[in-house]
Amino acid sequence: MFPKIALFICLLAVTSQGVTLPLNPHYKYSPTDSLLWRGLEHVYSEDVDSAIAAFDSVIQAEPTSPRGYFFVAATYSNITNDYRIPAFGPIFYKNVNKVIEIGDKKVKNGTATAEDLMYLGGAIGYRGIYKSIYGDWVGAFSDGLKGRSLLHQSFDKDSTNKDIYLGLGTYDYYRSAMTKSFRWLPFFPDKRAQGIQEILIAGANGKFAKFEADYALVRAYYDYKKFDKLFALWDSTLQHINIREPYSLYWLGLAHIDSKQYDKALNCYKTILSIYLDSPYYDPGGEMEARFYITFCLSKLGRNKEALEQLNYVTLMCEALQGRKDIDEPLKHIKELSEDVREKAFQ
Repeated sequence: MFPKIALFICLLAVTSQGVTLPLNPHYKYSPTDSLLWRGLEHVYSEDVDSAIAAFDSVIQAEPTSPRGYFFVAATYSNITNDYRIPAFGPIFYKNVNKVIEIGDKKVKNGTATAEDLMYLGGAIGYRGIYKSIYGDWVGAFSDGLKGRSLLHQSFDKDSTNKDIYLGLGTYDYYRSAMTKSFRWLPFFPDKRAQGIQEILIAGANGKFAKFEADYALVRAYYDYKKFDKLFALWDSTLQHINIREPYSLYWLGLAHIDSKQYDKALNCYKTILSIYLDSPYYDPGGEMEARFYITFCLSKLGRNKEALEQLNYVTLMCEALQGRKDIDEPLKHIKELSEDVREKAFQ
């Protein structure tokens, strides 16, 4: 979750050991803060084992604090989103529930700090996001409301903590995005612009939120059809953090598709596929989704023979993956894509 943007960009560097990201010079970082930061660097390098080791060290140093558990849960949430892999659900929930257990206990005995409330609200928000991935929209909205209320309580206690804006902005943006059909009602206003502004505040002024804010923006910019901003964010920042990070490449690819830049989109999804096939976090759902978009782009580029070859993979994989809520977009459209590719191939 993550100073003046220009400072971060000009200081950012990638080393052979992974990503090295500068701390916000406006904050003092304790030794455990530095461990958290190092863990985040490993997350952005896709080095999950080293990230978890750093966050586990925080848990050992601060066993009554929720934040080590929070960052472990966030790491597994990121891997789930990046690789379309459901296998880490139990360990994600174990750590989220530990954050909630610690936070609830502190709330009940009156010792909860602003930071405790932030992590409690953030954990419930992460749980809501996880639920939405697997189709539990009622649970997602319920957790979103609870999480946002706790984040507001945290902000009331300490308005100097700008990391809180990341959770507030993410909630405000996606509540509006998911309720757009009801926007004519007074209690469903369009807060997408407000949500983006809150995320930008977190990125510019937060202690930990700068780079996580950038990843939140890449999806929001796609959803809001601000493709120029998305492309600029990729060019200026995200590709320099990790040019082979599948989450941002996925949304970048979709933005290229919507902009009819099919050659650029094809490169994105070919890169994602190569990442998935070489990854210890491989899941067939991720491979199928990448191949679906590769097939789509090849068809749009008139490369019909290649598209048909890819389609054969995709069709077989879709048959085996029916019912997977986290990859339902290609599953819903495979018949349409198949008919289009085959019609072009056999003309």
